[in-house]
Amino acid sequence: MLISISKDAEPTKLEKYVTKKYDALGSAINSGSRKIASKFQFVNDYLDRHLALKNYLAVTVRYFPTNALTLSSAFFDPGNISEGISAGATFQYQMLFAVFISNVFAMVLQALCVKLGLVTQMDLAECCKKYIKNKYVVWFLFFCGEVSIVFTDIGEIIGASVSWNILFGIPYIWGCLLTVGDCFLVLIMYNSEGNNSKSLRIVNIIVGLFSSITMCLCIVELARIPISTARHVFDGFLPYLNRLKDHSYCFQFVSIFGAVIMPHLSYISTSSYAITAKEITKKKQ
Repeated sequence: MLISISKDAEPTKLEKYVTKKYDALGSAINSGSRKIASKFQFVNDYLDRHLALKNYLAVTVRYFPTNALTLSSAFFDPGNISEGISAGATFQYQMLFAVFISNVFAMVLQALCVKLGLVTQMDLAECCKKYIKNKYVVWFLFFCGEVSIVFTDIGEIIGASVSWNILFGIPYIWGCLLTVGDCFLVLIMYNSEGNNSKSLRIVNIIVGLFSSITMCLCIVELARIPISTARHVFDGFLPYLNRLKDHSYCFQFVSIFGAVIMPHLSYISTSSYAITAKEITKKKQ
């Protein structure tokens, strides 16, 4: 296998290469930040007087941007894009309230996931198994989680298979199998013991790169969309109750909510930050 997943395994060439490039990038960022900080000496003096704030910023800048960039890919996935395009084609700007309120709930959920992963150093599934004593409740939560994840990922797998077919002419069946294989590869890289932060770093770099490309393409598309009036756009952010009488509007509203607030994102977020917390703890000891 390309990725070493055990604690005692020797790092592969891919891990050595990524670690080398990552360290070089970190050194370049640190040197650049020192040059910028030298021009703002009063900031350095202030941080020297407040060591707690200085340590907080150092840990935050070093460990969390890559995780945040990786998790942001959940908002640029094929399901979100397809739902957004379908809603815009049907209701124009009237679905902006659904987009706004779903992202507010998603930010609250992500904040809770970050706190859970950092404080407990466990993901959501491990916390449920440890703190819920009733085994029937645990199995019920497992069943609900699996069903919701399956229904959520159906759109992702279909969208990815369509992308494989458009880009490389791969049949849809083989595209689905490739997408499922990618999912298992990511699961292999996520080790619950927190010993493979290098493999997780590879995931962060690859997913972050694709997320950045997708975000840039979305910005270009938004810049080219003609807008009639600003009032027409901001009118979509208002929660008109008479719109809920339309069944197709309610269906599209729920679809956007499901595409943004995905259940499996809670497990991925808590697991990612739990691994980060373990890595910070090891380096502090």
